[in-house]
Amino acid sequence: LRSAFGFFGNVALEDGTPVTDGDVVVFRKTPSGPFVKEDSTLLDASGNYILEDVVLGSFIVLARPNVTADPYQFAVQTYYFSADTYSEADELLLDGPTEGVNVRVIDFTPPPVGTATISGEVISDFEDDVIEEESDVRINGRRKVRKAACSMRRFKTTGRDLQEVEEEIAYYIETDDEGYFNFEGVADGKYLLNIEFPGVPMDDSS
Repeated sequence: LRSAFGFFGNVALEDGTPVTDGDVVVFRKTPSGPFVKEDSTLLDASGNYILEDVVLGSFIVLARPNVTADPYQFAVQTYYFSADTYSEADELLLDGPTEGVNVRVIDFTPPPVGTATISGEVISDFEDDVIEEESDVRINGRRKVRKAACSMRRFKTTGRDLQEVEEEIAYYIETDDEGYFNFEGVADGKYLLNIEFPGVPMDDSS
């Protein structure tokens, strides 16, 4: 017997503006490997969502605004409560009916314009049965990861010892249906490239 409950909440930008074009995805936390998609739902016209039948357990909740549409082109996929990486997300321990699972979507300043182009593809080596076919980070026949969050954080040099400090997100894009990403108009500089795959840590040397 598996007991299930629902939960609901609201998704808004940092200034409080409701996110009305996008969805919410719930991932069940697993000891290793990618987290398992449990459920998903669309946001309504007020930025609200409800998930009515989620089995008890530990989860992370991901809000995904439609970054191809105005006014969300400078917003990023954001985990509950307000984190852009799964490792910093607040854990949702579901042990009964829950309300107020609100997400404040992170946005960033329009990036500097340059002439560089950085592109690539995201491919998974995990078995196909680890991730459901309909998962929004699903793997197709060529094992490409769709809709992965790809961000570039710029470094700057500060202080007398010329220490390099990581700045906020400078550029953000999501992979297409074939797993490709393409950053265009990138300014000169040193960046940390991060690709979000919930439950799979990034290589720190990236």
